[in-house]
Amino acid sequence: MKRKIINMVLAACLATGVAVGSLPTAGLGGTAAVNPYEAVKDGLVIRESEINQLLTEDLTLPTTVNGMDGATVEYSVKEEDAKYVSLDGNTLKVTRPQPEEPDYKFTLTATVTPPAGVEVTSTDGKLKKEFPLTIRAGLSEDDYAGYVYVCFADKLLNPVTDKDNGYRDVQQIHFFLSEDGLNWTALNGLNPIFKTGTDYTNLIESYGGNSANYKLVSGADIKNTRTGDASVLFPFEGEDQGVRDPYLLRGCKKDGSDSNKVWLLATDLNTMAEKYGGNKTNNTVGNWGTMTTDGKGSTYLFIYETEDWVHWTRRYVDMGSEVNACMAWAPEAIYNPVKDNYLVYWSARTTVDGRARDRLYCNETSDFVKFGPTKLYEQEPFYENYLPNGVDKADDGYGNIDTSQLWVAETKEDGTTNPYGTLFRLVKDETNNHIELMSAKTVLDSRYEGAENQAAYYATDATRITPYTDAAGNTFADLASINALSDPTHIKTAEVVYNWFKNESVGNHFTKISQKDMEKYSGAFEGATLFKFIDRDEWCVMIDNYGDMSARFTNASTSAEVLNACSVSASFVICAFMLSVYSLLTAACFSSSLFASNFLLSTEI
Repeated sequence: MKRKIINMVLAACLATGVAVGSLPTAGLGGTAAVNPYEAVKDGLVIRESEINQLLTEDLTLPTTVNGMDGATVEYSVKEEDAKYVSLDGNTLKVTRPQPEEPDYKFTLTATVTPPAGVEVTSTDGKLKKEFPLTIRAGLSEDDYAGYVYVCFADKLLNPVTDKDNGYRDVQQIHFFLSEDGLNWTALNGLNPIFKTGTDYTNLIESYGGNSANYKLVSGADIKNTRTGDASVLFPFEGEDQGVRDPYLLRGCKKDGSDSNKVWLLATDLNTMAEKYGGNKTNNTVGNWGTMTTDGKGSTYLFIYETEDWVHWTRRYVDMGSEVNACMAWAPEAIYNPVKDNYLVYWSARTTVDGRARDRLYCNETSDFVKFGPTKLYEQEPFYENYLPNGVDKADDGYGNIDTSQLWVAETKEDGTTNPYGTLFRLVKDETNNHIELMSAKTVLDSRYEGAENQAAYYATDATRITPYTDAAGNTFADLASINALSDPTHIKTAEVVYNWFKNESVGNHFTKISQKDMEKYSGAFEGATLFKFIDRDEWCVMIDNYGDMSARFTNASTSAEVLNACSVSASFVICAFMLSVYSLLTAACFSSSLFASNFLLSTEI
């Protein structure tokens, strides 16, 4: 039924055949010096095998060996594989198992005959290389069939010559679907999802005209609006009447008690609100500095819960006031298998250090109803990258925001799979607005991880300053000491406040993985997220290119080998993505209970 809803077109099972692929002998120039073993190892590649791509259609096989001109290549499969796979020239013909059957694993063997003059030690003078491959079974009702994406969207409201000026944020929840994780279809005609509901839409109205904003009708009573249909997704309690940065998470508890639950976390913010100097009627964005000022920005998060994607519950939770935060932005959550609970993390500035740095805070929860105390989760010493001269312009403390995390499975020695092998983290360095990749083996620093360290976790204090003495012997013990600094680039300030709180952070245990292909995107990039493709061992990074209001996907780089800590072959597809989004892209099963008939599929993006 999921395929009926998203109109998926699956590859047909193809006819079998028997043949051998080969390459006629070419010129032998320079082949006498070829190392045939290295040539076959490195020069005969089937990418689908390297990334464990689940095959759904015929595969064209390589007929050349890079570095060994004139070699011929023949392929073979075992006789017992004939039910699902055969060869026709250099085409591997596949027949998919039935939906109730498991994926079919087999080994494709390449036999390489070197050109004249290249000797090998085998008795037949040939070389062999094996390629493990897997054919994906037909989809059953419970298989992953595609991806669901949640975001707030940009919409062209005023067509003008300068196309960027015509786009404005529609700061409400939007859903998208995809079959491949790269091409997306908007639900409800790119209109906010709350408009598909009927329970409380009579309490909501547009500002009218070309406004991208919505508000409560005069005198609206919202006390009974927290459960119901999709109209619950409107941010009723928020003073700004806007919601940004949504993120999806599926239940992961060990006992399976929440496996049917999905949570959507989001920021309580509308950047066009009048209290920031904006104007919701004409879509004028206010001052970002004002949005992060104490008493102006919201310290609340919206948390939505569903089990069927049709009926929702909304919670409005104050996370930030406990640590004197000026706001609570870009919330996400990650399952912690050690504690069998979840860690919600979000970005903020605080009055404790005079709003000197952006950093990450966190709260533990088992059910997204009750939350533990707010802790400092992560504050990377990015300032060290810019010492001793800083940068050529002032900035707001060179902090870090917009962390997104993802578990990557690993295969254990006994052959079983641990779904929580390595935790990868994307984080934005605010100094020059680029994204960095990091990894760890646990959600929390080992000093605070597990039941045995819970007391140490609770003992940390996100507002406690530990005096810091720098290399020159200067001691900084309070806010007045950094306010007295002559620090136009804020690099010194960042050094001081990092050291004030470094022993209070419960998540400073991640190790950076250099990724130049990704880090080269700087200046107007943030809100990165990552996900694994459901049909192969390959991952995708999506980055919010907020400097281009008209862009959607821009394929920036592929095959950048960065997850070298994993037990599987791993590649990142780097994409600049613009729907003004901080989000999680989850490999969610599509089913009739997931998207009911009131969700209108549209090709408008």
